[in-house]
Amino acid sequence: MPSQALLRPQPNDTLARPRLHHLLDRDGSARVILIAGAPGFGKSVLLRDYAAARRGVYLRIERGESAACARQRVAEALGAGGARCAAHSGLIKVLHQLGPSLLLIDDADAGAPDWLDAMNALFEDAPENIRFVVAARSRDVVRDARLFVEGVAARLPAQAFAFSLQELAELCDLRGVSYAAKDLDALIGRTAGWPIIVNACVRLAATQGHGLGGAFDHWCAAHRSTFSDYVLQEAGRAGKLATFQRVLSAKGVTNGADFESLERAGLFVEFDGRQFAVFRALRDILSSPDGASYAVASLPPLPMTVHVLGEFETWIGNRRIKWLRRRDAQIFKYVLLKPDGRASRDELLDAFWPGRDRQLAAQALRTACSNIRHALCDVIGSAQGACYFRANGEICVARENIVLDLQSFTSHVAAARAAALQDDASAAISHLESARELYHGSLIADVPKAHYAQLAADIDRTYASLDPWIDALRDASSAHSYPQAVRRSASSPIATVSSRVRRSPSANALRRAAPAASSTTVNARR
Repeated sequence: MPSQALLRPQPNDTLARPRLHHLLDRDGSARVILIAGAPGFGKSVLLRDYAAARRGVYLRIERGESAACARQRVAEALGAGGARCAAHSGLIKVLHQLGPSLLLIDDADAGAPDWLDAMNALFEDAPENIRFVVAARSRDVVRDARLFVEGVAARLPAQAFAFSLQELAELCDLRGVSYAAKDLDALIGRTAGWPIIVNACVRLAATQGHGLGGAFDHWCAAHRSTFSDYVLQEAGRAGKLATFQRVLSAKGVTNGADFESLERAGLFVEFDGRQFAVFRALRDILSSPDGASYAVASLPPLPMTVHVLGEFETWIGNRRIKWLRRRDAQIFKYVLLKPDGRASRDELLDAFWPGRDRQLAAQALRTACSNIRHALCDVIGSAQGACYFRANGEICVARENIVLDLQSFTSHVAAARAAALQDDASAAISHLESARELYHGSLIADVPKAHYAQLAADIDRTYASLDPWIDALRDASSAHSYPQAVRRSASSPIATVSSRVRRSPSANALRRAAPAASSTTVNARR
C-alpha cells in the first residue's frame, strides 16, 4: 500500500508499545482523533507505527506547505493522484470513491494558514469511510469544538504516551542497561515519563556502560545546554519566545494567561485540572544548581519601548508596564533622560524631595526603587529585571536595552537633514513626517522642569519647524531649487537637538523596535 513507502525506517532498539495502539483503537468510533502536545512525546513514531500496523496512509505536512499542495499529496498517498485534487471539491470527490481508509496526518500545524482551513473543511466534508488520526503540537488545529462534543472527534493528550514503569524496564532490557526498582521510580519521577528524555537517559547509560541509577543527572550534565537551546528554538519557531521567557522567569505555579497560551500551543506546559506548570523535567534541565534559569540567562533581553514625547508610556514586548505610583515613573524617566542613564541618590533627592528631611527622603527613594523593580518584574520576570534598572549605589537605567521615541525623533530629523544636503527631498520629507508622527507633547510633562527645560525647548522648536520645513522641501523639489532647501535645513535647530540626545549603544535594538514605535504603537495612542 502507498503508506509503506512513506514510512521511515526505525532503529532496531525502538521499543514496541502496543498500549499506544490500543489507545487509538479505543476511540475507533471517532472519525477524527487528535494527538496534541509538546515535542518529544513520540507522536510521529506512533503515527508511522500505527499506519504500518493498521494499513493506513501516513503523510507529514511540510513547514509552510500550502493547502493545494497538501491536498494533492493526500490524494497521491491514497493512490488517487491528479492535479484536480488540489481543489477541495476534487479531493472530496476522490474520497467518496474510496473504501474505508485510515489517513494519518503528522505535523498538522506546520502548514500554511490556508492548510489549516483546508484540513478543517476536510474533516467536515469527508465521507464517513475516511478516518483521520492527526498529530500536532497545538490542540487548536481542530477548530470546531462541536466535533468533540458530538463524538465525531476525540483528543488524546500527548502525556498519555509518557513511559510507564513497565515500559521503562522493557526499554532498559532492550538496551542492556541494568536497573533496580528504585532507579525506575527515580527516572519516571524526575521526567514524568517524557519519552524524549527517558530515551536519551537510557541511551546514554547504555553507551557509557552504566546502570540506570543517576541516569537523569548524568544526562543533564552532558546535554543540558544543547537541550536548552532546542527548547528555546522550538518556542521561537512558534512565535512564543517572549512568552516562554516570562514563564521561565516566574516563580511557582500560576494560572496566568502566558501559561495557558503555551499549554494550548503544546510548548512544554501542562495543566493538571487545577493549575498550569512547566514540565517538571524541563524545570530541572533549565535550572542550574543555584536555581538560576539557564534559558532566561541565555536569552537577550527584549527591548523596552519608551514614549517620553507626551504621555509617559513603557512597554516590554507587547506588555505595558504598570507603574505603582506616578512618582516611580517620574524617577525612571528622569534617570532614563540622563546622557549616561545614571543619577546619584543625592541628585534624585534634590530633584524630587527638595528641602525634605534627608533621612525620610532617602527612605522614599528606596521605596520608589523597589516599586520600579516590582513593576518591571511583573512584566519580564525577576531574572531579567536588572537588564533595565539597577539601584545598587547609583540609580541606573540600562539604555542599551531601551528604545526611546526621543531618540527615534532626533534620528529622523538628523536623517532628514542629511538627505536634504544630498538633494534627496523625497527621503528628507519621509523622515520629517516620521518625526512628526512621534511627537505627542512636551518632554517635561512628568519630570522636574528645571532639569530638562532646555532640551524640551529645543525639541519643541524642532517640532514647530517640521511643517514649514516639509513645505519648503516640497516647494524646492517642485521648482528644482534644492540649494534653498539645504539652506533652510541648515538653519533649523536639528543639530542642537541631535547633539543633546545621545544615542543608545544598542543600535541593533533600535533598528529592531523603531518601526513598531514609529507606527503601530504611535497610531494606537492617537
